[in-house]
Amino acid sequence: MDYNLYYGVKSNRLLIVSNRAPEFTTAVKNTLPGVFVVRYNYDTSSLDDIISKIDDKMQHRKVKSIAILMHSDETQFYICSTNEKVLNGDSLIDDPDINYFLKSLSDYCHRGSSRLDFFNSRLASNCVKYQLCLALRQLTQCDVGIWPDLMGEEYNGELYFNSSDIRPTKTALDGYQRIRTVGKGAFGVATLYRNTNKNNLVVIKQINMLDMTAQERQLALNEAKVLSLLNHPYIISYYGSFEMDGVLMIEMEYADGGTLAEYLIGRNTNLLPERQILEMFLQMSEAIQCIHQRNILHRDLKTTNVFLTKQRKVKLGDFGISKIMTTKLQALTVVGTPYYISPEMCEGKQYDQKSDIWALGCILYEMTSLQRTFDASNLPALIHFITKENFAPIPLCYSLNLKKLVNDLLQKDPLRRPDANYLVEIVPDFIDFITDSNWIQESSEVELSNEDLLNRSVVYQFSSPTNLTPVQLPFRIQIVQLAVSQTHFVALTSDYSIFTWGEDKHGQLGHGEETPWKNDPQCVVSLMDKHITQVGAGQHFSVFVSSTGLVMTTGDGKYGALGHGDWNSVSRPKLIDFLLKVDVVKISCGNYHLAVLTNEGQLYTWGRGNYGQLGLGNLQDWQV
Repeated sequence: MDYNLYYGVKSNRLLIVSNRAPEFTTAVKNTLPGVFVVRYNYDTSSLDDIISKIDDKMQHRKVKSIAILMHSDETQFYICSTNEKVLNGDSLIDDPDINYFLKSLSDYCHRGSSRLDFFNSRLASNCVKYQLCLALRQLTQCDVGIWPDLMGEEYNGELYFNSSDIRPTKTALDGYQRIRTVGKGAFGVATLYRNTNKNNLVVIKQINMLDMTAQERQLALNEAKVLSLLNHPYIISYYGSFEMDGVLMIEMEYADGGTLAEYLIGRNTNLLPERQILEMFLQMSEAIQCIHQRNILHRDLKTTNVFLTKQRKVKLGDFGISKIMTTKLQALTVVGTPYYISPEMCEGKQYDQKSDIWALGCILYEMTSLQRTFDASNLPALIHFITKENFAPIPLCYSLNLKKLVNDLLQKDPLRRPDANYLVEIVPDFIDFITDSNWIQESSEVELSNEDLLNRSVVYQFSSPTNLTPVQLPFRIQIVQLAVSQTHFVALTSDYSIFTWGEDKHGQLGHGEETPWKNDPQCVVSLMDKHITQVGAGQHFSVFVSSTGLVMTTGDGKYGALGHGDWNSVSRPKLIDFLLKVDVVKISCGNYHLAVLTNEGQLYTWGRGNYGQLGLGNLQDWQV
């Protein structure tokens, strides 16, 4: 008897597929005749259960290669939920069960020319894939490939699948050019794309539904549902949604001016003119009026969810936890951001549209005072302040009308707060009253703004032991950080612009070219809309950190100092893929190495390690 006959067909391949794998149905449906197929349930199977299923299918037969389909993220494959078994660089070293499982898989292969293929991988970078492949080869003694789709490179997918049915003629993102990540949240990543057919910028929020519970999926779907009901000039426009390989894509309008939170931070201590505050507040009120008229609660109003255009036009967004009130019953679930939740929500009482009005009052207070309405170091203290204490008065330069408006919005009793209809009716009168009465605080605010424009930074260089020469920077800029290496200079301004000058032999200035020297500072155009908040300079490289915790490097890749997983140099700032999973809050540069600290207290180091400066217990250079 030929033990390698499978349903009368010569078989020398095995496909192992999790029910949570992307394109699960497509893969199983288009498997070639003679390929052994073992399916398992991710949520209920253990490693032993998977091996047992393979044993039952194989009956002591062996194959030339094994294909594996599991769901994954930027750093690892998810094998099974039981005991939370994952495949990554750490588990290959630390988890004996993973080692035994993989060695058992390799035992089903003929020795000599066997291979393992992982398809539909979402691993973030080639460096992560390369390191994992290398470790798997050493463990299993098989050739290993990790591929981003079902067909793999060249012909590997054709060993298992019918290529004519697998290869798509067009993907859902054809016609979109990826530009950059603009935000990361609990349920996904927001990415900026250019729609090449319409030549406009859009944001596509990508939400991996495969890794979610039913409740989380409902929250994710809710945003698309709510946005589809709304059409208003001061609300982020909804263009459509679609699903691709288990990932929900929500396409929406791009607001090119950042968030209100970023704008207020950029003001430092320079108060906003009252007219500007009220005009922006009126736009927010009209947006809230629109959603309340449709019986929708936003439930997460905050300055980071108020987006702006470059003309400072308001665009209300992020409706992920909004609630559609289908009955007259009030909502009960406590949701939202702690600094903006209302007293009734803190006390677990029923709430309605007036909780959104409270949050709107907190936003208005921040616009007047450039600080939170209520703040505390822990949640119990914050709840106490919200429910029991009064907020500090807004600055004296603002009118009695504005002070009364803030007080009305922040009434502890929701019945005493105005509704959105009242705000839309009364705020235009407040704006006209400022103009007609020629309020002195308005003119003083103009003077304050003019004085702010005259504040500028000057950088001097020693041109000789006794002479200081000013660097030719733009006249009206304020430098908030200056990074200096032995070869070049990087300046960060208060409006998030980056100016570089000095040696550029390795592209460390980030202008997309390599030149011996640039004497005059030039703005790094590619970083103008990235909201850079920190900069650093190594011997021949520069590093930039955005307000969202993303890290970019440019310059000499020697010793792997750029963190891109190789020694290649680049002349424009490039994202460090490995750090996309974390939010970086602090950076520090050596001559040839770099250290970053995340918001969770994790420290990452890479680059030259010849003196142990990386702190990794050895003297090796590390690329990431």
